Amino acid sequence: MKKFDDSVMRDRLSNLPDTLLHRILPHFRAREAVQTCIWSKKWKNFWVSLPCLIIDMREFQTDATKKMKFNKTYYTKFVNFVNNLLERRDNQAYLENFQIWCKDLEEQYNPSVINWILYAINHNPKVIKIDAYECSFLPQRIFTCESLEELSLSIISSWKQIKELLPDTINLPNLKKLHLLGQNYNSDCENHEDSSQDYADCVIINEILSFTPSLDELSIESLPLAEIISSKTLKNLKIKSCHGWWGLWELNTPKLVSFYCTGNIVTLGDTICGSKMMDLKNANISLEDDGSCGILESRVTFMLNNFWNVETLELSLKLGSHWWQMELQHYCAKFENLKTLSLREFSAERAFRIAAGILQHSPNLEKLILWHNSEHYLCFYNKKGGVKGSLWAVALSRCEKLKIIEIKYSTFNDVVKQDLDSLREAIKKHKKV
Repeated sequence: MKKFDDSVMRDRLSNLPDTLLHRILPHFRAREAVQTCIWSKKWKNFWVSLPCLIIDMREFQTDATKKMKFNKTYYTKFVNFVNNLLERRDNQAYLENFQIWCKDLEEQYNPSVINWILYAINHNPKVIKIDAYECSFLPQRIFTCESLEELSLSIISSWKQIKELLPDTINLPNLKKLHLLGQNYNSDCENHEDSSQDYADCVIINEILSFTPSLDELSIESLPLAEIISSKTLKNLKIKSCHGWWGLWELNTPKLVSFYCTGNIVTLGDTICGSKMMDLKNANISLEDDGSCGILESRVTFMLNNFWNVETLELSLKLGSHWWQMELQHYCAKFENLKTLSLREFSAERAFRIAAGILQHSPNLEKLILWHNSEHYLCFYNKKGGVKGSLWAVALSRCEKLKIIEIKYSTFNDVVKQDLDSLREAIKKHKKV
């Protein structure tokens, strides 16, 4: 008869080292973290000292509550849980990270939310993330929390309320990461009836930036852009689906390393310029034409001229005009350090023309990627030297370090097929060298 091994019944979870538990449990949402107390005797009160609190009212959702616009039982259960959680938590325990998702919460519960955020601020956290429908519950002290290194505010309703909540003096000396997300406006400025609201939102962003001397990363989404973004320390800037009457005109960010921008072409001012962005290495631009063909040349060309120092450049420009076919060859800056160029979502014909233009200004390019949503590779080219003759050959001959060309398209017209044949011919001639 097989002997029973009592080691199978041992409480192995209790033997896990505390250092490991402190790395695992902070990733749990608050309700999940509390529920771990039934897993092991050792874990019974472990949650009361966790350095991370992730409060998410979606943990209390059921199929029934999802279908109801207002459910008092659902709200009450959530609010009571958080109140009990903070009351029983070890008040002397360090709180590094505080996150709250309460988009569905009714306004009558705002006093409770204010107390939760103040609890976090009183424990000098490094990270605060708030995802809510409105901002009337934001305490002013969130803008004077000196310990904060990362602040994320995702507010769906009007940001005008935040302007009213800002203290006379903002003090965020250690803030390194700032994420601001607003409501989803239509990017067509003709549909904006209240431009004064856009201006108020822009002022808010500038005021916050003025008092963040250590800021390293800024992300702005679905908000009006300030005409000037100015920061002496900013290294990473992300602009997504922003809007407004003015657009971004100037980047006064001398330490910028990475720039990411998506949206409508009006996101950019007429003559966007940068203040000697010597450290800029990566630029990712994805814009759509708003139909104003007269402004495309100045906006996009000025933009590219300020990215002359990048090593990686990704472009996705859904444009209505054809000025690219000639302008890039004559007015585009010389990309001395460009190593990777990616052109996305262009028609194949236009992508070939743009690539040929930029290649003539990129002597150190190593990789070229041309693609439109397709999984099919039509060409894969490994280059080891230079070639001469034909448009492609001239462009390639100026990129002595070019190693890889990737082309991903599903359909081609006759003109593009000729360009592709020209590229293949250039490759053949090169192989003979």
